[in-house]
Amino acid sequence: MADKSVVDITNLEHDATAIAKKVVLTDESGNPINDSNPLKVDTELTLDGITIDNINIQDISSGTQTNDVKITLDGESVLVTATDLDIRDLTSVSDSVSAVQSGTWNIGTVTTLPDIDINDISKGTQTNDVKITLDSEEVIIGGFNASIDPIRSDLEGVGDLTVETSEVEIVVSGTPTVSIRIRADTSNTGIIFIGKTGVLSDGTNDFIRLGAGDELIMPYDDSTNALFAISDTVSQTINIGALL
Repeated sequence: MADKSVVDITNLEHDATAIAKKVVLTDESGNPINDSNPLKVDTELTLDGITIDNINIQDISSGTQTNDVKITLDGESVLVTATDLDIRDLTSVSDSVSAVQSGTWNIGTVTTLPDIDINDISKGTQTNDVKITLDSEEVIIGGFNASIDPIRSDLEGVGDLTVETSEVEIVVSGTPTVSIRIRADTSNTGIIFIGKTGVLSDGTNDFIRLGAGDELIMPYDDSTNALFAISDTVSQTINIGALL
């Protein structure tokens, strides 16, 4: 037989001494490798210093991925098993998330603040101040800054009260009071001092001082401590009203 190490392939069909060989690649079970039985290759991918963004995994149906996937990052290998993957059709899925407040929540820019409805806070049950932080500034809502009482539906016009240089009690027949209004008469020539019992005509122990025409409106319950008025001048007048 002649040397066929170099063959003119154009004339092989007329060469009776030429030998053609066909190699068929099969899997471990002897099945040919083809489109319906692709070659399976075990691979390990190591990524170092690579930023991965926008990974799109397609054509993976539920239950068809039987082998684990191993990902190695910075020398650490992580096995992603079938139980770690929740592969579903999410094209028409809607869901909601509920959260329970714990610790400090930092809220960014709020363009529209909805109405805040605070219910079930009865008089006397809110003992702690409310703190609101806006733009890193803390605002304490308490005392005169907070009004958690319902709108009142009753009031009393006490009328005028003459104030001398000895303290006189401001008596409201309805009790308890929720808010008290005291206005010094515009014709007064002296100063009116308002306080609890023990207020003096020189202003000692006073809560507030009212000149002619001045008016005080404040939330106050007089059932525990009555209010008193005194002046540094005789025959002064105040006008009194109260919400009950």
